[in-house]
Amino acid sequence: RDMSSAKTADDIHVTVAGFSEKVHADAPKDACKYLQIEEFRCLHTNQFEKQPQVAAKKCMKWYDELQKCQWDQAKFNSGITYIEGPQMRRR
Repeated sequence: RDMSSAKTADDIHVTVAGFSEKVHADAPKDACKYLQIEEFRCLHTNQFEKQPQVAAKKCMKWYDELQKCQWDQAKFNSGITYIEGPQMRRR
């Protein structure tokens, strides 16, 4: 397939669905998997192969949220802290 042609909505849907299946299979209990999938969808929707700067700018929020989630998950899994939320706090 020619990389210079833009992807169609169907191409993007198929690509994202395939990626989503792999993420769910690889890490079914990962708290951050949906952010990872949304970042992937955003990059493809914004044609990152053709316009990397545009896609990077538009998808930065997903990347940033994914990084924060992975950091929180790593801290939680190592027992450093709890996942934040009013129902989780103990006084």
